[in-house]
Amino acid sequence: MNRGRLEGRRAPAAAFLLSACLYSAWPVAAAPQSPARAHDLSAPPSTIAATALPLRTGGAGVEAVGQAVEREITETAVPPGHERLVLAARLTRNGGFIIRPVHWRLYRLDEDGAPLLLKQARRPRQDLALPPGTYGVEVGYGLRKAWHVLNLRPGTSQRLIFILNVGGIRMLSTLHGVRQPLHGPVEYRVLRPAATGWRTVVRTRTPGQVLRLPAGRYRVESLFLNGNMKAGAEVVVKPGRLHSLHLRVKASLAEVYAPARHWELAAHDGSWRWRGSGAARLVLSPGRYVWRADGRERLITVRGGEHLRLR
Repeated sequence: MNRGRLEGRRAPAAAFLLSACLYSAWPVAAAPQSPARAHDLSAPPSTIAATALPLRTGGAGVEAVGQAVEREITETAVPPGHERLVLAARLTRNGGFIIRPVHWRLYRLDEDGAPLLLKQARRPRQDLALPPGTYGVEVGYGLRKAWHVLNLRPGTSQRLIFILNVGGIRMLSTLHGVRQPLHGPVEYRVLRPAATGWRTVVRTRTPGQVLRLPAGRYRVESLFLNGNMKAGAEVVVKPGRLHSLHLRVKASLAEVYAPARHWELAAHDGSWRWRGSGAARLVLSPGRYVWRADGRERLITVRGGEHLRLR
């Protein structure tokens, strides 16, 4: 089967049904762990001055969401030569320690404050023996990134716990009223409010993937890549909770039966067009279309939830 070529795209409004569990209380962190060796992570915190490190962004299709976050910092006395730094993270102030891999970066800062990367690891916790000095710590968990600069003094041990306030979103998009499950690829997008509207912070084509995000207001969208159907909804992500969204899209599945023929399907208003040859499956939003094949054309009215056959 030959893939068609997309020349335009239309995004009709209010073409979905949102079902089930926008705010389901599914935890994404574990219960508190036991204190580790001599570093009691449950002891009362004290405050140490902090400054910011530059934020680093994620890979393709991802925009890191970073800002200064709440921290619990405790300093205790140890014998000289036994200085240590303990790093951990929580989803919420009263939640357990995160036991999934957390991305840690540790920098040594010289007198001018220029960062020199000493170590990076993906694990829930770090317990490091370090000489006294000034260090920068960067933490990443999903799209949340935060940073802290500390001074490890001689004869002291510090523990640094980040309160990340992270929740999760899991998305699935299907066609409402169409039993055929093989509708084609879907791109899922998460957007944050911006001064000019909404800004995309992550894209994925994996249905059901858990995306970990800082708490706040988001818009989620599903875009069927083999057609012109787009649906979306707003959701408020709460820390420590997984928000499961099922977008049941009221669109139509059009199956093209045109072996060894070139054909074209276009929106009647000219906003979208798809050309191809041979068989294909297209996901179409409700509206009027023009079907062209073998030098002839005819007008088609698409109603959501239909299963169309085009020849």
